Amino acid sequence: MTALRVTVALAAVLAVAACGGRRSHLSIEVSPASATFDVPFTVHVRGVPAHAQARIRFSGRTHDGRTAQYRVARRADAQGRVALADFYLYPHLDPTGQWPTRLTITASSGSARASTHAERRFDVAAKLSSTDERPAKVGFYGEWITPSRADHHTAILLFGGSEGGLTQQTLARVLAAHGYPVLELAYFSEPGLPPALTRVPLEYFERALRWLAKQPEADPSRIVTFGASRGGEASLLIASMFPRLVGAAVGYVPSATIIPSPSDDSSPAWTYHGKPVYGDRKRFRAFLTREDYGWIRVEHIRGPVFVVGGDADHLWPSGYSVQQIEKRMHAHGRRDITALFYPEAGHEIGQAFPRQVAVSRVGYGYVPSRYGTLNLGGSPHADEAALEDSWPKLLTFLGRLRSHS
Repeated sequence: MTALRVTVALAAVLAVAACGGRRSHLSIEVSPASATFDVPFTVHVRGVPAHAQARIRFSGRTHDGRTAQYRVARRADAQGRVALADFYLYPHLDPTGQWPTRLTITASSGSARASTHAERRFDVAAKLSSTDERPAKVGFYGEWITPSRADHHTAILLFGGSEGGLTQQTLARVLAAHGYPVLELAYFSEPGLPPALTRVPLEYFERALRWLAKQPEADPSRIVTFGASRGGEASLLIASMFPRLVGAAVGYVPSATIIPSPSDDSSPAWTYHGKPVYGDRKRFRAFLTREDYGWIRVEHIRGPVFVVGGDADHLWPSGYSVQQIEKRMHAHGRRDITALFYPEAGHEIGQAFPRQVAVSRVGYGYVPSRYGTLNLGGSPHADEAALEDSWPKLLTFLGRLRSHS
């Protein structure tokens, strides 16, 4: 367990109320005290008069010397306690992208005050090692990212969606900063790989899984597949087809079924032993018309499953897929699934960690791609809220993984 995953609390107790020299035992604790930017703040204030209001102020200096600050007020309970749990500060600060790293957090009630400090780091690469892995050497195209002192740890096979290539560098490094060795894998649109998401052999992922299982940093019984969009589909599919190699699966804005190639809908996206992979050939009438596009057999996944979808996803119905994945797991007696459904969120929640920046609603959700302009749906507020809610739950899910037989 690394320092980033251990909750560290700083406590400060201050002193004297101005009137009459009476002492006020106001105290504040902030945890974790030091972490990466994606980790929210949890603040506990004690010693507030029962049901009185406490004010919590965050302040810090940006790299260009400006002061950024935010205030929030909360009313104490009958025991004089105030809690601010899993609070993401940065969306509330000046949205110029200049965020302070070191922060002072001050609680006040009446004339009593208490202060402490915390930091959130944005350069997560300093304590990570990275190695390029290429097809000529290992048979796949990826980047192997390991945190310091990782040994026999839960490890992640991470891949992106229909954009191709290595596009998950930031997410890979954030996950590695939390202590997880990560193999970020490209499966098309890189040298030595197919040019498009068409007839990609699943043996390619199997090769990467077997390589990952042999690394001393990884526990072979706790390997997690992790992907978003087409990568979410791939994560669930691979985990269901290779249950002896995969201990858990994470899918953001996934499909519940196996979808054809986005470049040619008459061709499969995936093959196994040279044959198209279409699942169990049941119709998925919500958004498929061909009988040979079938459900992903998520019930075959050996370990727990974590899926996230939005009902305002205009690219494909990921929210509905998440509901169907959960329903299928339950129908097969499986309860080890976390299925998060956000009615107003769109496909953009596939980025997984909170972006914590102000985004205009004008033109939101429309993005250029190799397939033309895509409409991802959602809204800045709904997507950010979904990310802020789901990311701590994902970290909890990963932290609780154990070996599964």
